[in-house]
Amino acid sequence: MPTSRPAPVATSVPSALHSSMYDEKSDSKAVVERVERVEGLPLPVMKRRPNRLRKERTRYTPKPGFKPANLHMPPLVQTEELEQHRFPDDAWICINDLVFDVTAFMAVHPGGRAIVESFAGKQCDWQFERFHGKPQLTVWAERLFVGRVESPPLNLFPEPGRWITTGDI
Repeated sequence: MPTSRPAPVATSVPSALHSSMYDEKSDSKAVVERVERVEGLPLPVMKRRPNRLRKERTRYTPKPGFKPANLHMPPLVQTEELEQHRFPDDAWICINDLVFDVTAFMAVHPGGRAIVESFAGKQCDWQFERFHGKPQLTVWAERLFVGRVESPPLNLFPEPGRWITTGDI
């Protein structure tokens, strides 16, 4: 036998019960005329829309056999060795004379693989500073650090000039 739902019940609470909470002389506070409590009505179900713009997050896992270098005594990396690691399956980048293996990191880079691949085997100091900064570097440095480059290669892209107002001089 189907069971019927109870009918919604509305109860009123006279405003006299709430008069101590509100000052009727003051215009800045609201006056409650009555409060209704409704029982038995179904709550609306809110469906969460999928975010189509958000990419699936994957975890960073380094290549098999990769061991990060000691940050306190980094090994020296020759410029020629850095330039050899310029391929998508073996990519190193140089930021502030520090060399990082970003091969596995490209999969989780928020800006996509292409931007990291374009700097593989090269220096990208000001580009990294412009979009990320030191906090991001310290987060990933321990996991990706390879060593310190002896004589860093030149950045192929000159840093664009910045406009300043005359009040800043």
